Amino acid sequence: MATPSAATRKKLQRKFRLRGFTLKVDALEEAAAFLARFPDAEDDALDLLLDELDKEPLVDP
Repeated sequence: MATPSAATRKKLQRKFRLRGFTLKVDALEEAAAFLARFPDAEDDALDLLLDELDKEPLVDP
């Protein structure tokens, strides 16, 4: 898996933080890999991903 660019990392961290999530490195890389599958619709894909995560129950590790 390729390392996400600095701009992608910043965008992911900012949008996740706005929704109340904190990303660990592994999660950041997975989210970036997901976005890479939708190069022409990154913002829409990220919003859909965040919407789905909002629906999931929170689990403490």
